[in-house]
Amino acid sequence: MSRHDKIIAWIFSTLLLSIGIYYGFNQQKFPLNSQQSGLPIVYAQDSGDPCLSPVVIKSSVSITSITTATTTSIIPVSATTSINVCGYLIVSNSTTTTNTIQFEYGTGAACSSPTVLSSAMPNGVLPLIFTPGSTGTQFIAPSGNGICIVSTVGSTPTITGYMTYVRRGV
Repeated sequence: MSRHDKIIAWIFSTLLLSIGIYYGFNQQKFPLNSQQSGLPIVYAQDSGDPCLSPVVIKSSVSITSITTATTTSIIPVSATTSINVCGYLIVSNSTTTTNTIQFEYGTGAACSSPTVLSSAMPNGVLPLIFTPGSTGTQFIAPSGNGICIVSTVGSTPTITGYMTYVRRGV
């Protein structure tokens, strides 16, 4: 290490020590939010696709064992946020007749007044895994709506999986 490098290292360590002593003795915390640091806060609604953003926290919900032909609420209704579905993985299994699943959004616990988001996806009689073929937002439910799966079932059906999503303020 050259003499110049040693001087730079000493100056840098002295500066860090001084900052640490100042904040320690004054019992102050380092600035962590925009009001203290002057840096802007990035919100989900300020970015392009929240599903592609590394700073937007995603939520996931489990799809647990759908065994009847029904409409199943996956993500509940929120009056103040829309839902961007980022991805899903659905495993559909039936022994002799086809299951189908279809995504929709609507109001209420069982997606009343539904709007269809996908075509019906059949599995045949072999287990089949459904997952989107691309990254980013797969579909969006406007505020005041939830996401549901509409299922038709074959013999001894099981439909399971998970869905990842982001709620965005309106």
